[in-house]
Amino acid sequence: MKSRKRYLGGKKVYEYERLSVHLPAKFRDAVEPFLNKDLDVDVRREGEGKLVIVLTLEKMFRGSEKPSQKLA
Repeated sequence: MKSRKRYLGGKKVYEYERLSVHLPAKFRDAVEPFLNKDLDVDVRREGEGKLVIVLTLEKMFRGSEKPSQKLA
């Protein structure tokens, strides 16, 4: 699906393609905790006719693996 965004007061249009994946309702319980969250997406092909999409929660602290500890 092509999406359009206007900018410069509507004078110019930025057009880009958006993809969506519809999931069956039987996966609702698995998907619901991830709704309205920022996700990292990894997509790869495995063999013939198989596409693997991995969604993981985006890390909150970009600079380090652990949040800094308060000094006592």
